[in-house]
Amino acid sequence: LPLAAEMGNFQERLVDLYTRLNQEEPARLRARTELLLLVVCGLTAGAAISFSALWLFTRDIVRRLNKTADRARLIAVGQNVDPPEKVSDEIGELEQQIYDASIMVAETRQRESAILNGASHLICTLDSRLRISIVGDACLKLWGYTSDELQGRSILTIVDQVSLGTTRDGFEKLQSHQDSEMELEARVCLRDGS
Repeated sequence: LPLAAEMGNFQERLVDLYTRLNQEEPARLRARTELLLLVVCGLTAGAAISFSALWLFTRDIVRRLNKTADRARLIAVGQNVDPPEKVSDEIGELEQQIYDASIMVAETRQRESAILNGASHLICTLDSRLRISIVGDACLKLWGYTSDELQGRSILTIVDQVSLGTTRDGFEKLQSHQDSEMELEARVCLRDGS
């Protein structure tokens, strides 16, 4: 009898526990689902904010670096560069250095132009492929070509055919010994054919 009474009591407690679990389980499941949804939304929002901030930050840096590269290209083609904005970071320092270099290059080009155009002899500069990159105004008076006609043209195209081989060999020898000086004599075909 006492065992049957205790079994009945145990059975009531078991049914009560089962009923309570069935009632609490959907609430727990709902709470877990809401918590999981909240965590996923938080992570997604955090990632979106981080990527947006990263995009804005890198876009500004890339824009400034492109602007700096454009300034360097302008210097390379001989155009003037406007003063940079006063910004005290590494890119701002780079822009200031490029601006300072542009001033120095402009001054050097002015001095070079004065020397080239003021000389009574023809003075020119050749690149590594023997193309004329800079030539003084005396080329018109002495050779009959304008400086625009000669710029970018290989010096070998105006050398007389008789001295072409020795001239080419002389320039190759000079290129291989860049620290040395060399005297080279060549005949040039003038514009009028002489």
